Amino acid sequence: EDLAQTIYVDVLARVQYLEEKLSRFISASDIANINDLNDGEEFIIDRYTLACLKKAIEVQQLTNGIFSIQAGRFKEDDLKINNAGNYELQEQNSSILCVKKGLQFDLGAIGKGYALDCLEDVFEYWNLKDYFINAGNSSILASNHDYPSWNVIISQKHNYQFKLINQSISSSGDKQKSNHIKYPSFAGDYTYKNVNTWVICESAAYSDAIATACMLMDGKEIQDLVNTATYDLQVITNKNNQLNFYKQIKNEDY
Repeated sequence: EDLAQTIYVDVLARVQYLEEKLSRFISASDIANINDLNDGEEFIIDRYTLACLKKAIEVQQLTNGIFSIQAGRFKEDDLKINNAGNYELQEQNSSILCVKKGLQFDLGAIGKGYALDCLEDVFEYWNLKDYFINAGNSSILASNHDYPSWNVIISQKHNYQFKLINQSISSSGDKQKSNHIKYPSFAGDYTYKNVNTWVICESAAYSDAIATACMLMDGKEIQDLVNTATYDLQVITNKNNQLNFYKQIKNEDY
């Protein structure tokens, strides 16, 4: 019981630290400071912020720009002209340079999953090898050593159960909650391609971000994404009241 309390305190401290660096709602956070940059200004960022931004860039490239941490909060006129601005991430001194000011940064589509990934070393330090952690049930990270698997029901309506083993699963969207997801470079109303999406992979940051992007992608785009990923990736979508499954197609599958 004492050990559990100690781990809880360490986990809470890590999550609080991440929030203080990554939340756009905290005026002293790295993201708030980035959003305040003007042309030619530079800001030194925390190593966790740098790593999260790098992951976001990876997913943006993987999804051909459909995922963007600058598309979540916008003015209609800004989005119409794709006013993303120009920012340079400089790893050598852990900073970001604003070449030309653009849309505000918002890590809402990747931050929760990234926070889960950042807890792995806490559990490793305390030699905790079997765990199941979630961020509001929309992102889950599981580790298995002695415990065989964690069973997760991803769709109550379809009663589909998935065995989670050393993986993360993230979900996005439903008819009531998906209107906050915006298509980059598209202003106005948008018809979502899927009602729900679920993504399973090794990293909660990746699954969180990709699940958001897949709300805006059709079946071919999703299959191309899954095939292109350099890590094992599975996507499940709910479209037309039917679950659709996408997995990596390798040579041995033919």
